[in-house]
Amino acid sequence: MPFHIIKSGIMTLLICAIILFGVFDAGAKEFSEFPQLKEGQKIRIGYLEGGPFLNYHQSLVAFVNGLVELGWLNDPHFPEFSNT
Repeated sequence: MPFHIIKSGIMTLLICAIILFGVFDAGAKEFSEFPQLKEGQKIRIGYLEGGPFLNYHQSLVAFVNGLVELGWLNDPHFPEFSNT
């Protein structure tokens, strides 16, 4: 049995083990997903989107609606977007 086959098998098992341990560790929550308000300070949220500008408004509206569902924002009023 050639050595490169054994070596590639060991590498495959090592990569699978790293992925599995990463998945199990990702389930632990150390931080709350709900906003922690400080006295008199606003929470700042940054949003950066790359890619084509054509669907920017759809992505931004979906992002804001997700923040509304999590309780980070009150339900906002969106202006009508043109298709041009």
